[in-house]
Amino acid sequence: MKKLILLRHGKAEAGVSNFDDFERALAPRGRSAAAQIGAWLAENSHFPAHALVSSARRTRETWEIVSAVLARPIPVDDDRAFYLAPPGEILARLAGVDDTVPCTILVGHNPGIETLAGLLAGPGSEQGAMADLARGFPTAGVAVFTLAADSWSETGAADSRLVAFLRPRDL
Repeated sequence: MKKLILLRHGKAEAGVSNFDDFERALAPRGRSAAAQIGAWLAENSHFPAHALVSSARRTRETWEIVSAVLARPIPVDDDRAFYLAPPGEILARLAGVDDTVPCTILVGHNPGIETLAGLLAGPGSEQGAMADLARGFPTAGVAVFTLAADSWSETGAADSRLVAFLRPRDL
């Protein structure tokens, strides 16, 4: 059984224009939320063995904070293709993860992360987590899925269960 963690980047500083969106840094609130989410992941034994991270500044900074709290060396693939990627592109990249990896975290952006979470929340998902996800996927929100598939390329709603969803304000 595999585990997939979807993490939306923390709150970013306001941008001046669309041209600087990719380089927006985390706001202090985003830094704090990333540390809280990292602590929650560690406390709940959600330790990724691999990370897929958008190469946008705010997602890289979010991952740096979360991974520092997890205090484990975790191989990272950062990829510009995750920047505002739709679910199909995210799943295509996830399919390339080595099948020996038991748990992967993906740090990205909305609307792709939220849409993908909704698509993956298959039968048997935890009802409280489903209700929380239905209210939206805020910055630094995290969704944890268990996957029955043996291969990352087989990830889909038929074999995915949402087991936890957390917003920073829930901590």
